[in-house]
Amino acid sequence: MKIDLQTNADLQRFSRAANKRYFGGKLPIARIQFTAKLGNHCHGKTRVQKYHLAFRILAIHGKEYDEEVDCYHIEINTRLRRWRDLCMMTVYHEMVHAELDSLGFRGKELSCRKSGTRFNQRMVELAQAGAFNGLW
Repeated sequence: MKIDLQTNADLQRFSRAANKRYFGGKLPIARIQFTAKLGNHCHGKTRVQKYHLAFRILAIHGKEYDEEVDCYHIEINTRLRRWRDLCMMTVYHEMVHAELDSLGFRGKELSCRKSGTRFNQRMVELAQAGAFNGLW
């Protein structure tokens, strides 16, 4: 199956499929989009955004719920539209940042440098699961 990543809608479709396949559908990604605001040195960026949810479940318990949840916004440098494989790898990379953050990891454990053993181990797990097959 050929995957094109030229538009924000393409990124959203790809990230939903990757979330379902490699992250158990558990990543709360509210938005993923291309942006020209990232510098040439930066392929992508992930940030957390708090969302306020208020809802009622009347049929079951007659209770109201009011809570804040963390969701993630992922930005991909528009330069990567020309390089599908690098774009896909960058999306996986940013999704790992979101996953580790959602699990409460901070600092070195969230880092993608050599010292970020937890991040690098998760990337290895994705590679072993086949996420990068055909991309390198």
